[in-house]
Amino acid sequence: MQENTQPYLMICRILVLLYVPLSLLLAVSLLFTFNLVRSVLALLTIPLIFLPPFAERFFHWKRSYRFNLFYFLTLLFWYTGSYVLHLDTQIAHYTLFGHAVLGCFLVLLGLSLACRAAASLPKPQYSRLWFAFGGLFSIVCNTIIILAESILILVIGGIAISLTGVLAELAVSIVSASLFSIVLCRFGQHKGFSLLLRAVQDLAFRNRKQHSTVKITSIESMND
Repeated sequence: MQENTQPYLMICRILVLLYVPLSLLLAVSLLFTFNLVRSVLALLTIPLIFLPPFAERFFHWKRSYRFNLFYFLTLLFWYTGSYVLHLDTQIAHYTLFGHAVLGCFLVLLGLSLACRAAASLPKPQYSRLWFAFGGLFSIVCNTIIILAESILILVIGGIAISLTGVLAELAVSIVSASLFSIVLCRFGQHKGFSLLLRAVQDLAFRNRKQHSTVKITSIESMND
């Protein structure tokens, strides 16, 4: 899959150049409001921004700028919108929307893992199982994140957990992942959804395992 990635590279660089200083400014401004927790969360945005190059350096996971674009958008709508800016105080049920966005991104990530495994096979067979794996991967990861978030709020913040809110987030993560997987499976050839699947395939292609094309045609005795 050799496609021009220069536009995606430029967009990702622009987003990083905007995202990093704005996160720093937000962290400093939150300090003046004596909101230390939100200030720390704003600072944590920076290592999350540089997570793709970190994964490439230490885990040898090659980046796809096409896929990184969706990662940055997810980080913006989910993490920054929900945890740093607390947009749920201004927009009703924004936290649920953030987890739905995260759920859709995790479907793409899980699907890329499945496609990478399929690409390493001599004759890859793509089927609905890959989309099912993407949906299950998203549900599991989102559930872990929601439960970890609830524990941190209880232990560090000392705030009582709303069981209704946790169940609502879990329900949204399950529904969003399931519906998104079904939509991608059935309408993946349409223009809008094919863009998402091309990003998945690009990431899987860059990280697929290479197979040797050398074939042994004869074996001669070592004693001759």
